[in-house]
Amino acid sequence: MSNQVFYLPEEAKSALILLSQMSRGERLKNIVKRLERSHRPWTCGKAEMTPEETIEWLVNRGLATMTKAGWVEITTEGRKLVQKIWIEVHKQKTT
Repeated sequence: MSNQVFYLPEEAKSALILLSQMSRGERLKNIVKRLERSHRPWTCGKAEMTPEETIEWLVNRGLATMTKAGWVEITTEGRKLVQKIWIEVHKQKTT
């Protein structure tokens, strides 16, 4: 699982963290706006994927779900991965 965190694109990490902070799902257009405004890969202009592509990437890997109406929610597997991301961040800060 740790390797899985290491190889996640920065965009995916940012999107997962944002989704994990929402108690319920959120509309795709609202998530896209928040990612573009406040998450580093997009604010720095270094993102290789658009926010929409990133959410689709997460859905395809089972880390998030999206309804036909455009509601996006993190899955249990996605939440576990967010915990691993925070552990990796903590390790990097303490070394």
